[in-house]
Amino acid sequence: MTPKRTSFDGINDGQPSVLPGTVPWQDLSDEALARAKGFLTPYTTPVKQAKEEQVQNYVRSQAPQFRALVKHRPEIIDKIPPNLPNDKLDLELYKHDQTYKAQLRAKGQEILTAATAEAKNLEDFDQRLEAFLDEWNDAGMAELARYVAHRKAILSFLEMSIGRQDDGKYQLEKALHNVIFPLKATSDDVPSERMNLWVLDERLVYHHYLASDLPLRKMTDAVVVGSTDRPDIIIFHGPSAFVESAPPFTTVTIIEFKRPVRDDYTDEDNPISQVYNYIETIREGTARDRKGRPITVPDRTPFFAYIVCDITPTLKRQAKTAGLRQTADAAGYFGYNENYGVYVDIVSFDKLLGDAKKRNAILFEKLGLTP
Repeated sequence: MTPKRTSFDGINDGQPSVLPGTVPWQDLSDEALARAKGFLTPYTTPVKQAKEEQVQNYVRSQAPQFRALVKHRPEIIDKIPPNLPNDKLDLELYKHDQTYKAQLRAKGQEILTAATAEAKNLEDFDQRLEAFLDEWNDAGMAELARYVAHRKAILSFLEMSIGRQDDGKYQLEKALHNVIFPLKATSDDVPSERMNLWVLDERLVYHHYLASDLPLRKMTDAVVVGSTDRPDIIIFHGPSAFVESAPPFTTVTIIEFKRPVRDDYTDEDNPISQVYNYIETIREGTARDRKGRPITVPDRTPFFAYIVCDITPTLKRQAKTAGLRQTADAAGYFGYNENYGVYVDIVSFDKLLGDAKKRNAILFEKLGLTP
């Protein structure tokens, strides 16, 4: 035995005994563990049952993305410590889920390889493939569940952010901006799961280039402009694949965020005029063609502008002065400015949140994520 009495010297696990007639160490270890497990069963069973119930409840109510894992690999629950807080339990499940997904991909590759090597036994292959696809489908549904759960969390956080905070103040627009898309970044810098453009419009996800809180002069992948103006978010859409001399985008979207309940807009600090100035600056610059060469931004290029803010008295006056029309639900304003070639949509935070909830309601309901 070692000095610390944690193991035995001279015993090589997994190797047969060198002395005839003696019990191999592995057999001795396995039997001792089995006896110990049997002796402790009355004490461990209640703990195990409570842990299984905790994991199942957590997965059903808060983490549906792990349903396939606990269904097809229930033995992983034995490897999770009992009485974990939810954040640590989620981390443990995530670790096992990554291993499970890797094993599932390897299994799929093995089956597809066998399809070529053992084509003569088609019936056996079909049975194995069907069993694999059942499990793979469960895993795929879990990934969808993870995505939907993420959307639910984003909307819950956004709802909390637009309300009055504990200090009696409201969040700055940058905090709300960061929920939709991280600041000081482009679409080449940010993984897709951090892009929450769907909150505003699902179609915004598909774009050529996006810049968030960056000077116009740094957007050289799309346009050549010397201005230091920084739109909150600007999106260049639809690269042209057929016209060699056309700009690499067909439309441009500008998104501006304003602090909740802000009511101190002035003629000099007007979000509508701010958007118009951005558009004028871009039209005066040059775009980049498919070969990276600068070309003139066509006057026909349409712009879309979203101004996300609360509809306060000063904002109402500015919207009316700009000739915008109030929406039927009085939760915003919209209109087209022919001089700038821009469609303007002023959206209140309540409408933004409410519309996003409605679009995703059926997904939340199917996953049991509704209140």
